[in-house]
Amino acid sequence: MVFNKNQKTILNVINNPKTNKVATGLVALTLLGFTYENVFKNSQNVKAATTYDDSSISSSDLNSPNPVTINITKDNFLNYFELVGSASYDQSTGTITLTQDAQNESGGVTLKNKVSLTRSFSITGSIYAGNKLDTEGGADGLAIFFHPNRVGFPISTGGAVGMYQVPNAFGFKVDTFYDKRDGDPTINKDTDVLDGQGASPFGAFTYTDGSGQVEQLENEPTVQYLNKDHFLNSKAGFVPFALTYDTNTKNFKMVMDGYTWTKEYTGSYSDLALVISAATGLSHNLQQVKLDTFSYSATPLYLAQQKSMDDLKNEAKNVTSIINNDKNLSSDEQQKQATNVNNELQKGLDNIQKQTTVTDVQSVANISKNDIDNQYVAGRPIQSSSTSSTSSSAQSSASISSQGSSTSSTSSSAQNSSIISSQGSSTSSTSLSAQNSSIISSQGSSISSTSLSEQSSASSLPQNSSVIQSNNNSSSIDDKFDNHFNNEAKTHKNNHQDVKHSSVKNDKALPQTGDQTKQKAFAITGLLIGVAGIAMAMFGIRRKNKEFKTIK
Repeated sequence: MVFNKNQKTILNVINNPKTNKVATGLVALTLLGFTYENVFKNSQNVKAATTYDDSSISSSDLNSPNPVTINITKDNFLNYFELVGSASYDQSTGTITLTQDAQNESGGVTLKNKVSLTRSFSITGSIYAGNKLDTEGGADGLAIFFHPNRVGFPISTGGAVGMYQVPNAFGFKVDTFYDKRDGDPTINKDTDVLDGQGASPFGAFTYTDGSGQVEQLENEPTVQYLNKDHFLNSKAGFVPFALTYDTNTKNFKMVMDGYTWTKEYTGSYSDLALVISAATGLSHNLQQVKLDTFSYSATPLYLAQQKSMDDLKNEAKNVTSIINNDKNLSSDEQQKQATNVNNELQKGLDNIQKQTTVTDVQSVANISKNDIDNQYVAGRPIQSSSTSSTSSSAQSSASISSQGSSTSSTSSSAQNSSIISSQGSSTSSTSLSAQNSSIISSQGSSISSTSLSEQSSASSLPQNSSVIQSNNNSSSIDDKFDNHFNNEAKTHKNNHQDVKHSSVKNDKALPQTGDQTKQKAFAITGLLIGVAGIAMAMFGIRRKNKEFKTIK
């Protein structure tokens, strides 16, 4: 343990054999208090995590009467897209890895707002579908598709490459695994081809119905078989593509590897979520996409939804980080509060996407943020206890009782008080016209003490008091403190009090609730030091035949 300057001074006093034994005992208790104070404050030094950056969305975008034009490159990609499932992103190359060359993976990226079909748009990039045909154990393919459901709608594994059970989806698909049951097309039409034996990778526009069932593609007119010299072999690389939409004709067009696919969008939706996804099953391939440019338009409503959802996700991460770093909460309490935060986050995200105006989106987001904040209740070391404390004209006082005990403390015209009690004890302390008093009681005993003299207890004690309890193998501390969170954290509330952040002035921190099982070693050590100090104090007093009051 590293000691500060004041603690080193205290240790020197204890190690000096000529030191008055009374002072030694009191110093031991003070050292214990310092130790707990540092442990407690260090446990509150939490750095809030932030992930989602919506700085690209300005207030003028939200107030625009028309759709806002957005240009996405590899450098601002993560401002507008969110990774899903097994997907990862390399910003240096702009490479989206959708699946590894492994079984049963599903990965993708989803746009955090919606594309407006009132404006034309284009996506350019390149596709890597893997290095194995289905006959060699390769699968399943990838898709670039649009749908009218909420942003972040879950994607699937298997041959539908993410589109299965996504209602009313429309997009372009590169299919690398032949599945006879799904009605996949094959070059070998005259033979009875088994699943995974087609060796006929193809590209096509496709769709799902209102229940998310995928189209049978064997009769789809846009099907074209891919050049196997450029796809699915050991020398295969990234193949460039360009996907465009013409708002006048409502036609989608895909140009790739010398082929052109075209299909009209006949849906009635004017704003669509975008997903780029891939999947594997028992057969698998490494599947990747590089996105070079994406220029499109989005209405202010969906930009407001994106910004509010990003803010909500950041808030949930901040609160969860604070919960997980609150050493006064047990692991069960941390898990419960973190689960509650996630539940409130999901409710908030859903509610935000149900709103139809920017103002409503922002209002719901503020409510949801408070709901997330309220899930954090700071830990405190008292369990099922009844504690009463009154302080009058005192600079600082604190009291803590253990489970099943009742403690009452009154301090008048006193600067400091320090109390340690264990289970089953009842302690009462009164200090009049004295600077400091210290009372220790053990299980089954009751000790009452008034100040011996102003001089006997004035040395070495700081102006702040620390109060500690021992309850079997658990220890706890109850004290006011500043800087409950770091500068990045925001104000959180429970049903009763505000939690103090360092950025908020003249406020009080929440009381701590819960146990401190991780600090029990400090409690035991501190208690032993305190008892030893008192023993030495009484021994010193007897030797010098000083007058003292009877201890019952």
